[in-house]
Amino acid sequence: MIAATPAHFASLIVVPLVPSVLLSLRLPSDPEPARNLMLIATNWILGLLAWLPLVLFAVWCHRSILLGASSVRSFGSFQWGERENRFAVWIVCIYFFLIPGAAVALLAPVWLAGESLGVPWHWEDVAGKWLFGAALSLLSYVLARFLLVFPATAVDLDPSLFRAWRLSHGNGWRLALVAVALPYALHGIVGEAVDAWIPKAWSDVAGVILGYGVGLFEVALLSVAFRSLASEDLIARPQGG
Repeated sequence: MIAATPAHFASLIVVPLVPSVLLSLRLPSDPEPARNLMLIATNWILGLLAWLPLVLFAVWCHRSILLGASSVRSFGSFQWGERENRFAVWIVCIYFFLIPGAAVALLAPVWLAGESLGVPWHWEDVAGKWLFGAALSLLSYVLARFLLVFPATAVDLDPSLFRAWRLSHGNGWRLALVAVALPYALHGIVGEAVDAWIPKAWSDVAGVILGYGVGLFEVALLSVAFRSLASEDLIARPQGG
């Protein structure tokens, strides 16, 4: 297996970065949305299109780290197939359904108990902040244990949430720290740096460029975690191109 080099990853960033930068320059929102439904629809479509290069980039990086540089040619491959479809579906399932559902499942019983006892929770109160922090920690734990479906999908292992949960057994909190908390903190730092140091006219472009760098770091952390937990023969078996 030929190890992926920084030059290889730099080539993978170039191609998806160009459409992402162009699509980040969206039309501005309008304070009167009722008169600008077309503008809102356009921004939603552009936002979706800007998300697609990120899927390709993540798949390329996972494969390069886990299967070697020879598994993805320089500047990537524009073939969007079943692998990319599965990867995109997992993103939608986890971030738009599973995590909101887990948040409701964690917070709803506490909120209902407080209401029934006449002690409503308020986020600005100390108790509310502790509750929010505990719920956020548990959500990070749940998310981290399911994130292993992404590298598994990228290398065609036909994963499931059950397999990801079982594979991450005993390592949930470490994964939450490495694969969720650390990348989240880096995204926050990058966002603050862009707001503080980059002129407004260039902030969107700078945010996208720096976001790809953080995204590569995030993918690398998740790939390394997956490789440390999965068996070598499982990862190294012949994969589809």
